[in-house]
Amino acid sequence: MDAKLGLATLYQLKDIHEQIVKGHTGGAKDFAKKVKMPVTTFRYRLEALRSLGAEIEYDRILNTYVYLNDFVFEIVIKHN
Repeated sequence: MDAKLGLATLYQLKDIHEQIVKGHTGGAKDFAKKVKMPVTTFRYRLEALRSLGAEIEYDRILNTYVYLNDFVFEIVIKHN
């Protein structure tokens, strides 16, 4: 993943991560709508999370995206 991610992209990744942890995301279209982005952008963001080590899968029975591993995503901004 590009090391020069914009702050807005990081917050989009955080939003997606939080929704996956909560569950009940729905399918790609519903999930993209929930996090207020086009489906194509949403899919790119999922791939970005995967490139960071997230094992993400869509569970058709539960109708939600889930983590298959113990993935943690935190944003820490420090200014001295």
